[in-house]
Amino acid sequence: AYTAKHFPDDGIYLIGGCPSVGITGYATGGGQGDTTPWVGLGVDDVLSYDIVLYDGTSVTASEKEHSDLYWALRGGGSGFGVITSLTTAIVNAPKPLEPSSSSSSRFTYVFYSYKQTQNEAKKFLERFQDFLVPNLPFDSKEYKDKIRNSSARFGGDGEFSTKENENLAFTGIFLGSKDEAISTFEKAGLRDTDIFKESESVEFEFSSHAEVQLFSICFSMSQSNTFWNTWTSATSNVCDDLGIDPDEYCHTKFFGGAAGPPVLLPNCDPNQASFNLEDVKNVILPAIKAAAIKPQSWFNRPGSQRWAHISVLEQSYPGGLLFGRLEPDVLLDLANVGVTINHFAHGAPTVVARDKTGYSNREEYILLSFAGAGGMEKYEEVASILINKAYGGDSTKLRGYINYMNPVGTTGGDWRTYYFGDNYERLSEIKAKYDVTNGFGNPVQVRPALSKKAKAGK
Repeated sequence: AYTAKHFPDDGIYLIGGCPSVGITGYATGGGQGDTTPWVGLGVDDVLSYDIVLYDGTSVTASEKEHSDLYWALRGGGSGFGVITSLTTAIVNAPKPLEPSSSSSSRFTYVFYSYKQTQNEAKKFLERFQDFLVPNLPFDSKEYKDKIRNSSARFGGDGEFSTKENENLAFTGIFLGSKDEAISTFEKAGLRDTDIFKESESVEFEFSSHAEVQLFSICFSMSQSNTFWNTWTSATSNVCDDLGIDPDEYCHTKFFGGAAGPPVLLPNCDPNQASFNLEDVKNVILPAIKAAAIKPQSWFNRPGSQRWAHISVLEQSYPGGLLFGRLEPDVLLDLANVGVTINHFAHGAPTVVARDKTGYSNREEYILLSFAGAGGMEKYEEVASILINKAYGGDSTKLRGYINYMNPVGTTGGDWRTYYFGDNYERLSEIKAKYDVTNGFGNPVQVRPALSKKAKAGK
């Protein structure tokens, strides 16, 4: 998008937060990112797919051609053929909330931290949920009007935890100026002193989506000793990879204490004494941008740690778990366990009907991740809370995210419902039409529906 000849200055192209993730899986299984609440899911923004089918024919799937395949590809996963190209929409950023605003900063990065005592945590969780998804019918005009100038302008990730050495916080991108961001969160009660830790919170303004998105990626990647050489093929000297002066714009970080491996990282972390926002904007982000726009660069290639994760660790990961609005007490139970939110997908995705595209989990707007040691145990603990305290003991109400596939199965449910909800039967029929041999299938992917004759024989 950044290299497009006619990309508008206020244009937004949805991406995720992890470099080197392939675009086709992202654009068929859902696709979530920091601007999802405003622009929709990745599948919502695809206008057409060029795809080679199992018999070797090449077709275009869009609203006008092979519309059934187009419907299925937008959320049914990538097991229908080989996608050779796709065309996506570019969405304009929202106009300033104050028409008279003269600010040239249309994008603001925010990190907000909150008090973790039980009463204060519950207040935050309730207010934040009401901000993201007001307790109104998703198809109502009142709901759409309420989110348009508030929560739909914000997207990101977070951590809900009341545990020591963990966080009750959210971070992400606000589509507007710093003053507009502050005003919006104040109206939602999310900056009230009874719950808000202002001294541990920040807002930084940027002039373009590319700039704020790259800062968000740089900051989050610098929170671990493995992120840079997992999601990119960076060395332990990331500054050398970027071609910037390590003495001027970088710092050495030891993970796991002084005995841990030293990593030289760009100064994107506001918690570092060497952090300087102007250096970030003028030197570090342009260097990252230069690496990011080259398809063959180290920035767009997974590193050695990524291959280790795929071949060994991720075979035991529980994948991604989705949920929607919950009672405040249930949210607090989850925070007492401690959960990591990879994406908030409120806003635009929630106003699309479940059967409008192949992606059905529209109202389940929070995506949890359980990577790392103890992930399966935490997944089972969280699933138990949801099943017993939110779903009336019905495990079939659990929902998962197909792009964070769970290789080891689901908790008490059928994977077809777990990933695809009520859309599976139609997806299966379309699969049979375009890939009857299941040549592009895998163990947890839409399978071809049986023919009527085969069903009768069965």
